[in-house]
Amino acid sequence: MNLIRCQSRESFSNAEFEDITESTLLILVKDDDLVISETDLFDAVKRWAVKECGRKEMDTNGTNLRQVILIKMHNTFSCY
Repeated sequence: MNLIRCQSRESFSNAEFEDITESTLLILVKDDDLVISETDLFDAVKRWAVKECGRKEMDTNGTNLRQVILIKMHNTFSCY
């Protein structure tokens, strides 16, 4: 985890990021110590969501991307 914190931008821009599990994504997104801009983080999460739609055999459209991302993120941040 420390490596990801120190090299957040490189870690999140790596193509392998798209293959992390949903639970790993949620842990990373909640981490306050990441050294990455919100824009870069958003782009990485969007890339992950596109790949997730493919894994779930869903069309990659705005509705499905929002469903894949927002349901997970809402559950994560609803406590704040």
